[in-house]
Amino acid sequence: GTEARAEFAQSQLAAIKALPADERRDPLIQTLLDLAAYDDALPALEAQALAHPGRALGQLEEVARKAGRIYRLAAVWRRVAGHPTMSTAQQLHVAESLTRAGLPQAAEPALRMAAVDALPEDPVVQQMRALWGPKLALHQIDWLEARAFRASRSNGDESGVRRAAWMNELTQRGAAARTVALYKRLQPRPDAGPVYNAYIQALGESGGPASWASSLVATKAKGVTGMKEAKRGTP
Repeated sequence: GTEARAEFAQSQLAAIKALPADERRDPLIQTLLDLAAYDDALPALEAQALAHPGRALGQLEEVARKAGRIYRLAAVWRRVAGHPTMSTAQQLHVAESLTRAGLPQAAEPALRMAAVDALPEDPVVQQMRALWGPKLALHQIDWLEARAFRASRSNGDESGVRRAAWMNELTQRGAAARTVALYKRLQPRPDAGPVYNAYIQALGESGGPASWASSLVATKAKGVTGMKEAKRGTP
């Protein structure tokens, strides 16, 4: 009867608590779920979701809804936001869930992970813009600079379009000096490509026409010198 089911559920719960939070818990948790002992299963499912959210978060959400304990999910979402085991779709789901729960700032780690391979015009980055507001914090500027630095040939950005897009975003967000410093740190070959154009744009924003003009003259001089050296090396 009902009393026997409850007693058996409690015995299964005691067995779960005696085991580490890994796959060995799964059969016991499933037994609780088969008994519809959702409240008893939630703590074990929460532990699994925190350890392996990419694998276990979906089941926790389903059981929390069946138990009428949706309010418990917000604390889990906050802790797993940005977890590397979650897919882009899962990161966006967590970010959206946190925003709906009235915790938009807690969604930022998930959005950052979802935007690793994005471009500034992609929807996930637009969500981050809305979250950040007009004035960026230092860690947000650091994140933009990191995106520009990593958008290189390693991910197929042969023409520099991706890197230039992130450099322009950095400039437009009031960090033109960081864009200039990044360009100098990268030391790319001077040419008329998109990365160089983004650099010139940043110079104009950070130091005015004089900086832009001096850079242009220096670049042209390097180009002329390179051509002369090439001619001298021609047999």
